Amino acid sequence: MNKEDIRREILNKRNQMSREEVLEKSSAIRKRLEALKKFKKSRLVMCYVSIRNEVITRDLAADMLLKGKRVAVPLVLSGDEERRMLACEIKDMASDLKEGVMGIPEPLPAKDRAVDPRSIDLVIVPGLLSTWSETA
Repeated sequence: MNKEDIRREILNKRNQMSREEVLEKSSAIRKRLEALKKFKKSRLVMCYVSIRNEVITRDLAADMLLKGKRVAVPLVLSGDEERRMLACEIKDMASDLKEGVMGIPEPLPAKDRAVDPRSIDLVIVPGLLSTWSETA
């Protein structure tokens, strides 16, 4: 089994989870995240905006904003030659996002909201976890 096969299998399993299972697992992950010293100390957090059965981050981001943390989300910029990601600060989950590349919510384009990546204290990224291991 190659890396792409493993990724496809894990995505399939994630997509088959019930809404209740996604909520339960997201809640557990969020509790662990919020208990981290690094999270507690962070003033500016960059966070993806969840779609489908990804770990739910919308409520987390909204709560961070309510608690006075600054939140940045990725904005994908596509040029003739390349695509790049820009971290943009948002102030409100409802009014500052629009559907972007591949249906992924992203901030409304506004140059004055770009943040210096060096000022980001913590980045929360989506990922897939596998218990698969290759035996020798």
